[in-house]
Amino acid sequence: MDVRYTRDEAGLATLTITVDAEQIDQIYTRALKDLRRHINAPGFRPGRVPPKMVETIVGREQIAEYAQDLLKEQVYPDALAEVPTLVTLDEPELDLESFERGSEATLIAKVRTAQVTLGEYSGLPIDRWRATVTDEEALEQLQAQHRRGAALSEADHEEAELGDVAHLSLRVVVDGVLVEDIDEERALPLHLGNNQINPSIDDQIVGMSIGEQKVFELEHPEDSEIEELAGKTAEYAVELIRLSTVEPFEAWLQRVGAFGSQDEAVEAMRESLLARQTEQNRLRAREAAVEAAVKAATIDYPRSDIDAAFMEELEQIEDDLRGRGLGDEQIDELVDLESDNIRARVEYERHREVVLRALAEVEKIELDREDIANELGGLANANRVDPRLLMRRLEEEGQLGRVAQAARDRKTAEWLYEHALVTEVDPPEDHEHDHDHDHDHDHDHGPEDAGGEAADDEEHDDE
Repeated sequence: MDVRYTRDEAGLATLTITVDAEQIDQIYTRALKDLRRHINAPGFRPGRVPPKMVETIVGREQIAEYAQDLLKEQVYPDALAEVPTLVTLDEPELDLESFERGSEATLIAKVRTAQVTLGEYSGLPIDRWRATVTDEEALEQLQAQHRRGAALSEADHEEAELGDVAHLSLRVVVDGVLVEDIDEERALPLHLGNNQINPSIDDQIVGMSIGEQKVFELEHPEDSEIEELAGKTAEYAVELIRLSTVEPFEAWLQRVGAFGSQDEAVEAMRESLLARQTEQNRLRAREAAVEAAVKAATIDYPRSDIDAAFMEELEQIEDDLRGRGLGDEQIDELVDLESDNIRARVEYERHREVVLRALAEVEKIELDREDIANELGGLANANRVDPRLLMRRLEEEGQLGRVAQAARDRKTAEWLYEHALVTEVDPPEDHEHDHDHDHDHDHDHGPEDAGGEAADDEEHDDE
């Protein structure tokens, strides 16, 4: 097989693939064997009908048409393998100029491509942060889980005290604009002594009696987690609907983990957090290896594709901001500030994809059933759906190919990490570990948190 190609500035590659007569004959013979398995003829067992009789029954033209389909399926991938710098971006247009036994044939393939020349990618020096979790961090995480998952019971007193959960109806007004309105039926649960709105609110609620109403003002810091209140003075109108007491910490530990002591629970949580942090750091280092491989590569990606992806990303961001109540002027300002970063991210994601695909071809990285199963399992876990149902849905939508590509990308990234020169280092001093959120669905296969079943109990933490 002889392969020649041209590629224009828009990334459209035209491959001229010459297939010799011997391969044409082999493909025709394979077509005959495939077709005769479906022919029943008197005096012959299925699949044993002589080739000449198959030609008579089926017809040479139909056999030749089927053989042409086989040729396209086989020859096009083989031809791409002859040009490893080309990475296809969509399905090809294939045109077979002629097909005749005993003669060579020419297949013309037109397909949009990126062109990738890999640089050094094996033995890349990367840093992996050392995992460290203190007993204090483990205790803090247990206490956070306790606040989310401890059982509530009706208080035996009428006046709010620190440590209670006060269920409030609430109206919040900032600069004459209503920013929050929670009625009696929804009743905001506020953990007095550990609320996420403003510590000063506790001073206003403690001492209130059930049924009592109150209006007051609070100043919120610039770094408030609630965007609408940051740096603002807000007017609160509240009514105490009911009071709950929180299951004691020690009782909660015993219920969810059957721990013999707080020290035992802290150690179990510390080990769980350490395992999760170790995996997070490994994944961060893996992505550093991928990023280094991308930087080392020479990539010609169609600019029009980058522009289209960038515009699609902008539209999604604008729709999201509009859904959060921002006006067009605010949206334009935010998008203008971030547009360069958005474009850089979009371009990197596209470059990352084609570099991993090029590397997988060069290193012959292939998938097995376990790879696909793990990918589907991760997706199912992330979307909280049965893997079999997810697979059926993806198959109906024609998305299984994308799942396979994602699995191959992940396996290629693992190859890069395994072949990198990894040095374990202390994390930067300003780095804070995120114990509550995972950043890659690989984490979903990690260890359970100590007391993890508490998340299934009634939540009462502040909204």
